[in-house]
Amino acid sequence: MPIDQATDRSAGFLKELPEGVALIAAPYQNLDEVILKPEDGCYWYRYVGPVETTLLPLRTVEGRPICTQASAKPAVSS
Repeated sequence: MPIDQATDRSAGFLKELPEGVALIAAPYQNLDEVILKPEDGCYWYRYVGPVETTLLPLRTVEGRPICTQASAKPAVSS
């Protein structure tokens, strides 16, 4: 989801990333501009690419998205 490049960079981004999140995040991601989206409970970071600026899901070194426990969906039983 592209975001407006003119947006105030400090607006909405976490002032301090939780230590546990910083420890498991893959090193190639921008940890200075991270948000926690309430709709999915996952952390997203601002990526500035050659064509567009967008939010991407913050991932671990293994490639798994980093989310809060609140985002876990209960198992459906049959």
